[in-house]
Amino acid sequence: MTLTLQCVFLMVSLLTFVFAVYKVRKSQLQIADAISWLIGAILLVLLSLFPEVVLWTADLLGFYSASNFILTMFTFFLIIIVFMQSIKLSILNEKVKNLNHYIALKEKEQPDNEAQR
Repeated sequence: MTLTLQCVFLMVSLLTFVFAVYKVRKSQLQIADAISWLIGAILLVLLSLFPEVVLWTADLLGFYSASNFILTMFTFFLIIIVFMQSIKLSILNEKVKNLNHYIALKEKEQPDNEAQR
């Protein structure tokens, strides 16, 4: 891995880390969601500081270059994040649907109660 690539990885990971912390402090990102981004940024810092580990792992897994290995690794990382967000979105959609049903039932009951008074 070239020194330029190491510097780029280091800068991007530090920017990601700082941006995630900034968004958490501004209450625009929940800590639970930021943890995956912070772990990814820390992992990228470690990989950029210790390229021998990347080279060894890429060689072990049969990648032609370390950058291909890092790109593949973070593609899988992002796929996992998207999958976890899809699960959360499905749960929230189900809760919204249940809340809509509850409100509709309450609104239907409410005129009956007023007519009885």
